Amino acid sequence: MRLKKLLILLPVLCLLACGVKNNGSGKEEKKEKIEISDVATEAVADASGPAGSGIEFDTEDPDAVIFAFICGEVQKPGVYEIKTGSRKVELLECAGGFTERAATDVVNLAEQVNDGDMVYIPSKEEAASGEYKAEDEKKDSLVNINKADAAALSKLPGIGETRAEAIIKYRKKHGDFKKTEDIMNVSGIGEATYHELEDWITV
Repeated sequence: MRLKKLLILLPVLCLLACGVKNNGSGKEEKKEKIEISDVATEAVADASGPAGSGIEFDTEDPDAVIFAFICGEVQKPGVYEIKTGSRKVELLECAGGFTERAATDVVNLAEQVNDGDMVYIPSKEEAASGEYKAEDEKKDSLVNINKADAAALSKLPGIGETRAEAIIKYRKKHGDFKKTEDIMNVSGIGEATYHELEDWITV
């Protein structure tokens, strides 16, 4: 009788054991899923930044470039592509350095270059005669080429007394300049000279 009861209970015990095992496995699987979910949530939280500010990206491009023009007493005047944040000395290197005639101590080569800047390197003669005004001496107000007298005009870079007189004669004959570019209509003032002047004059 006892043997018969054991034979009857054996399948029941097996079923119960399997049920316990499966139930434990389910708990482990559930626990594993919860842990994976927690890791994913933490990863999203880390990427989103503080206080739900959204994902932040570093938009600064260290390889961004600008264009600047250098002329005057340099070996290779022209427009050059340089990295953002470059200094005038680096632009000068692109242009092959100074010529023998360059006044090397009147331009602040440590100054940063901005997109679209023009850097003019004067000659020693210009610097000595006063035809070139050092950058740190540049006045806040621009010179009005329709109103300035010969003395004021002659102090502009690249002008001097002869060209100043030519500007005044042109004004008397043709009237006021409509725009600063019109100064290139004056005899002896070409595009190169205008590039020296454009940041210093107005109408």
